[in-house]
Amino acid sequence: MVLNFSHKDKHHKAHWACKCECGRIKTIAGSSLRRNLTKSCGCFQTEELKSDYRKKLISEANKRLGNWIGKNNPGYGKRGNTNNASRQEVRDKISLSKMGSKNPAWVGGTSYEPYCPIFSDKDFKEFILSRDHYTCQHCGITRMLSIKIFGRNLDIHHINYDKKDCESKNLITLCHRCNNEANQNRDFWKFFYNDKMLQHAGVI
Repeated sequence: MVLNFSHKDKHHKAHWACKCECGRIKTIAGSSLRRNLTKSCGCFQTEELKSDYRKKLISEANKRLGNWIGKNNPGYGKRGNTNNASRQEVRDKISLSKMGSKNPAWVGGTSYEPYCPIFSDKDFKEFILSRDHYTCQHCGITRMLSIKIFGRNLDIHHINYDKKDCESKNLITLCHRCNNEANQNRDFWKFFYNDKMLQHAGVI
């Protein structure tokens, strides 16, 4: 729903303030509204992606399991190991096998380094979230959806992985899932999010 005129960008194109069905207000280019290119603030796309991802997982699981589904599974109806002590022992062994340098995401213990002092300032974090429109800059999940899906607020990610570098250009808003994903293949994500920040700044 269009609320009112917002502004004109540097190309003199009109932008309008619109209210999504989820309640979030977002500024949309007039050309996107006229051509019906924008249907939501991003929440609709996120729900579609979740639905497609869920269907894909089920489809892949069915292909792998084949005739082992339901009653065709030889373990159907049988109870698993109910020995809590035994299960806890297995969990402890798995946990120990992935601690420290044994973990594939190990980067020399940098996760134990302290953050810069300003990073604990709630107003500073709110500034970064506000700058990024309270939206994950990768998948588009909003703060409201993040709380609904993950039970937590959006995260603020250090692009160069240096916790002591808290300049705003080195910080970007991500959801819990995308922030965890960024801990793998760090060189790729460092380049990816640097590029995204340059786009936001209008440099490229």
